[in-house]
Amino acid sequence: MAEHLRGYCHPTLAIGGGPQSFVPSEHVEQLGRIMPDCRVESLDTGHLVHATDPEGFVRLVRVHLDHV
Repeated sequence: MAEHLRGYCHPTLAIGGGPQSFVPSEHVEQLGRIMPDCRVESLDTGHLVHATDPEGFVRLVRVHLDHV
């Protein structure tokens, strides 16, 4: 799967849920290293970042969209 992601050429935002998430932050950071134009952010919310911290999620998405 990493081979497919390396070829993805669009700006991407990966938002991790911090230490409470079942997805280890190392995996989210690895995604940011694999994809050519990926910015990695984290909210200390657990896995459901959009539901647990909707304001923080929207803020990160807006910043991302303002720069693409």
